[in-house]
Amino acid sequence: MRFAAFVAMVGGMNRMNRSCSPLSTAIVRVLLGSALLGATTPEGFASMPASPVFTPGPPLGKTRAYWQAPYFRVVEEIVRDPSEELDPCWCCATGVTTVRWYSRSGDVIRELTDVNRHSGFLMTDDKCLGIWPQWEMPTPTRTLDGALNLFSLEGGRVVVHMYDESENRIAADVYVAGRLARTLGPYDWSGSWAWTTFNESGAVAFAYGLPTLNGDSDSARVVLVNGDASRVKELKVVGRRSSVVPDAMGSGFVCQIGSEAFWVSGEEDRVLLQGVGSPFPIAWGNEVALFDTWTNQEPRRTLIELRSGAALWSIAPSDDGNAWNSRDVAAIEGDWVFDYELETELFGDRHRGRHIIRIHDLKSGELLHSWDSSFATPPPEPGRLVRFDGGIYFVTPTDFTLLDPQEIAREHSGWTIQDEPEPNPMGTRRR
Repeated sequence: MRFAAFVAMVGGMNRMNRSCSPLSTAIVRVLLGSALLGATTPEGFASMPASPVFTPGPPLGKTRAYWQAPYFRVVEEIVRDPSEELDPCWCCATGVTTVRWYSRSGDVIRELTDVNRHSGFLMTDDKCLGIWPQWEMPTPTRTLDGALNLFSLEGGRVVVHMYDESENRIAADVYVAGRLARTLGPYDWSGSWAWTTFNESGAVAFAYGLPTLNGDSDSARVVLVNGDASRVKELKVVGRRSSVVPDAMGSGFVCQIGSEAFWVSGEEDRVLLQGVGSPFPIAWGNEVALFDTWTNQEPRRTLIELRSGAALWSIAPSDDGNAWNSRDVAAIEGDWVFDYELETELFGDRHRGRHIIRIHDLKSGELLHSWDSSFATPPPEPGRLVRFDGGIYFVTPTDFTLLDPQEIAREHSGWTIQDEPEPNPMGTRRR
């Protein structure tokens, strides 16, 4: 959810020669980090998809406007050169992006034009700016392999800047709300790879390949930092370097070794997570994490106790729904687990869809409350669950609303209270 994605990898890089400018390379790296997760783009929603043509010639201009976060609006005006080869996703088009922050009363607090958007922050020629909370800092100048490497969670409270300290030595600055909070390193490294992952709390895992005699960098050093950068924990891990995700406190991490996922809290403390293949939790609780899993070729959502690795319960999509297909679709708040799904179906000869939000009990997995939107043809764009200003919001490109516990309990705004569920001794429930 992380700030819409509870946990999301937003940076990864390999040393290679690049012809892009440093800024362009930094943008590519953020986009690659999201693509590796099958996640949304840094602005929070899928990149502009190929769409039916409604003009008598190739479309040369488009406008898109959407809510990236509660009270934060993005407007894109895009134009492409008619002499260039048509690009269905408009990736090579140019234009202007305008962003606006609104107050709760609807007033425009701030507006900026011609900015570059990254996951969690904005960039101008000389400044980086936070989305929420709002902050500003000068754009760092030090590079890693000649490219600027800045990574953040979507909210942008914590930003990590990786750079070359000297030959075969790497360092990283951790910024909290625009202020330098801690410098990690410098460390000796293999020169082959390094990247940063985040927890929705702002905890950071900075991982890099260790130098070895034969040049193999399968061994990694993982540096864990809690959300305010007041504590640091360093661990060595052997296994796949592509999968290290910190917990909310920066005391341990989930990683992938081979085809299995493990919880690691010490160099000798490793717990196998039962039935978990992907090491990327979609929601974190107190010593538990929610994962997308597969059982008998069926997608499931499974709550895992980290200390034991045991599956506490699992749920499946609705009978007629699609598998979950994006991040930012679950949240754990107190004793509730919020779970979002975009359900689509064929209605006659047309597809239609609706948003579904379910609330489950954290301990048992029982369904407590549910809400379904009206069907729309064609299906609406996916929504997201976003932590913002102490609450959880449901955000779509066109709308956003607070998921108010009092409104939910009173069955207002279409919320319903689930009937008593049938007992299930296996702890597996279908919504």
